[in-house]
Amino acid sequence: MNKRNELLARVYIVMTFFVLLSLLIIGKVFYINVIEGDKWKDKISNNVKFIDIKGDRGNIYAKDGSMLAITSPLFDVRMDLLSPNDSNFIKNIDSLSYFISTELRSDKSPEEWKRILVDGRKAGKNGSKRGMKFFLIKRNINYDELIKVKKFPLFRLGQNKGGIIIERKTKRNRPYKDLAHRTIGIDRATASKVGLEGAYDKYLKGETTKRLMKKLRGGSWIPLEEINDKPLSKGDDIVTNIDIRIQDIVHQTILTNIHNYNAEAGVGIIMEVKTGKIIAITNLSKNRDGAYVERLNLAIGKKFAPGSVMKTATLMSLLEDGYIDENTTIDLEGGKKNFRGKIIKDDEDIGRGRRVKLWDVLVHSSNVGTAKWADLYYNKNRSANKKFINKLNLFGLAEKSGIDLVGEVNPVIKDPTLNKHQFNRNTIPWMAHGYEMELTPIQILRYYNAIANNGKLMKPYLVSKIISQENTIDIKPKVLKEKIASSKTISIIKKLLEGVVQEGTGSKLKNSKIKIAGKTGTAQEEVKQTGQDKRYNSSFVGYFPADKPKYSMIITMFGCKKPKYYASQVAVPTFGKIVEKIASIEAFNDESKRKDRTEYASANLPQNAIGYSDDFKKVLNYLEIPYDRDNRGAWSKVKSKRGKMEIDEFQFRSKRVPNVLGMGARDAVYFLENLGLKVELEGYGKVVKQSIPPKTRLNHQHIKLVLK
Repeated sequence: MNKRNELLARVYIVMTFFVLLSLLIIGKVFYINVIEGDKWKDKISNNVKFIDIKGDRGNIYAKDGSMLAITSPLFDVRMDLLSPNDSNFIKNIDSLSYFISTELRSDKSPEEWKRILVDGRKAGKNGSKRGMKFFLIKRNINYDELIKVKKFPLFRLGQNKGGIIIERKTKRNRPYKDLAHRTIGIDRATASKVGLEGAYDKYLKGETTKRLMKKLRGGSWIPLEEINDKPLSKGDDIVTNIDIRIQDIVHQTILTNIHNYNAEAGVGIIMEVKTGKIIAITNLSKNRDGAYVERLNLAIGKKFAPGSVMKTATLMSLLEDGYIDENTTIDLEGGKKNFRGKIIKDDEDIGRGRRVKLWDVLVHSSNVGTAKWADLYYNKNRSANKKFINKLNLFGLAEKSGIDLVGEVNPVIKDPTLNKHQFNRNTIPWMAHGYEMELTPIQILRYYNAIANNGKLMKPYLVSKIISQENTIDIKPKVLKEKIASSKTISIIKKLLEGVVQEGTGSKLKNSKIKIAGKTGTAQEEVKQTGQDKRYNSSFVGYFPADKPKYSMIITMFGCKKPKYYASQVAVPTFGKIVEKIASIEAFNDESKRKDRTEYASANLPQNAIGYSDDFKKVLNYLEIPYDRDNRGAWSKVKSKRGKMEIDEFQFRSKRVPNVLGMGARDAVYFLENLGLKVELEGYGKVVKQSIPPKTRLNHQHIKLVLK
C-alpha cells in the first residue's frame, strides 16, 4: 500500500511539473503574441517578407528576327561560409577553391581562394559575422555559367548544406548599341520609359510575382528557398518593321554628313509607301562632349518651320480649289516682294523678268510666287483664311501622325478663328512658304508619302507583331484617308516633284541610278541671342523609285551654318547617298542582275577581313564566289587569293586579348564583350586600332576601338 501511495505521489509530482510547464509555455506564448506581439511582428516583417519580383521583359526584334533589345538574366554568386558543417567544408574546400579559380575567378590562385574562404569561416565562427554569411564570389555571371557553378564541389549540396547563395537580376541589352537606340527606347525603373519600350510597355513587361525573401546583414534580400532555375514570367515579344541593313545605312550616312557639315543634329526616316511601315529611323544629336548620339527622338519630338517643303501643300491646295492650273502664270517681280512692310525674296533669279508657270514656281522653289498666289486667293478675309487651313487639315498636316511611339508633339498650324490674335495679314503668305508654322519630320513625311501613294494617307507604324505564349497579334496597315486630293491634282504634283530633281533645287540627284522625286526646304532658325550665328534647318523629302514608289524618306539636318546650309548642299546629297546604298542591296533580290552582281563582287574582293564565319559563307555563297574553307569555328579570317577567297580560322589564346583589327564594329563588340571586356567605340567602319595590345592577359578591362 505504501508502495502504491509512493508511486501515485511521484505521478502527481510529474503531472504537476508538466502542468506548470504547460502554463509557463502558454503564458510565454501569450506574452509574446499579445504583450510583445507588435514588436516581433515588426522584426519578422522587416527581415522576412514577400517581395514583388518583376517578370522578364519581352524582346524587341527587327523584321528579320535580329534582336534589338533583349533581357538577359544575370546572377551574383555568394556563399554563406558558416552554413556547411565542418565535415562537408573540410572535405570539399580544396576542390571548390580549384574550380572557383579555374572556371570562375582566375584573378586568384586555388591556394589564395582556399586561404580566403578558410579564414573567412574562422572569423565567422569567432564572432565576426560581417560578410561571412553573404560572401561575394562573383557578380554578373550568365545562366550557362550558373549551371556550372551549381555543380561545383560543396555548392552542389545546395543553399543550406553547401552555402551557395544565388542573387538573380536582369540586364536590358541592345546588341546593335546606338543603332535606332532612341526609337527602341529605354526601360527605366525611376523614370518614364521612352520609345517602343514605353509605347508597348504593357505588353513587354512580365507578370509580377511574389517571392518569400529574407534580409541579410547589409540590406540585401535573398529567397528563403533555394533559387528556382525556371525563368520568371516573361512579357510578350514585339517584332518591328525595322530593316537592320537599311537602318544601318541611314545611321552611318547621316553620322558622316552631320560631321562634314558641322550640323547640330540629323534625322532620317524611311517609310514603306503602300503600308506606312517605318523601316528605318535615325535621330543623331550632339551630347555634352560634342559626340553625335541617339539622345532625343527628334523625328517625332522636334517641331520646326519646314520652309519650302511646305510649298507643295500650298500649291496642291490652290490646284484643288481650282484657283490655278499648270498653265497659270505669275509675275515674280524680280524675285522680291513687299507684303505689307515685310519682304519675301527668292534665292535665285527665276524666269528672268518674265511671267512664270506653276512648273517654275515649285521646281525652282519660288518664295515670291507661292506667297503671292496664297495671298491673292486665301487672304481676302477670314473665310478665305479658313479655307486654306481646312485644306491643310485635309492633307493631314494639322494633326499628329499617329506613329506608335510615346512623345509625338502636336504640329503648330494657326487657325484664323481659334488663334485670331496671332493670325495677322501676313500669316498666310508666310505660311505658304513654310514659316509661322511648325511640323515634325514624321508629320511632313506622312504627307509626302500620301502623294507617293496616289493620295492615300497611311498611319506610320513601327511594330508589326506582338507575340505572347498564347497567340500572335498581327498589326495591319491602317488607312487614315482614302484620298487627300483628286487624282488629277496628285498627278500634277508628282510630275512637279520629279521636275525638282530633274532640273530644280534637287538636281544633284538627277543622275541617280534610281529615279527620285521630292522637294527641298531650307528655313532659318529664330535667332535667340544678339550676335549669334545664323542657323538653318535643311530638309529633303521625297520618294523612290519615282515612277513606282516603294519608299518615302525625309532627311533633315538641324542647325546648319554657313558656308553650306542650303538643303541642296546638305540634305539632298545625304538623301542621294542613302538611296544609292539601298539600291545596291535591293538589287540583290533581282535575279536578272545576278551576273552583274557576281562579276562586280569578284572584281572587288576584300583584301582582309575578320568576322563571323556563317556571315562570310552566306555572302560568298550568295554571290557565287568560290572559296577555300579551313575552319569550323565560329570566327574566321578571310583574304582574297587568285580571284577567290580563303577562309581560315581566327585563332586567339583564351584568357588573352585578341587582335580584332579589320573586324566590323558589331562583330568586334560582340566578340570582346563575350570575353568580359568593356568596349568603347570611336568612329565608324572597321577596327583600325585597339587600346589594349593583342595577347594582353584578360582581366575585365576597358578597351577602346578606333574605327575608320
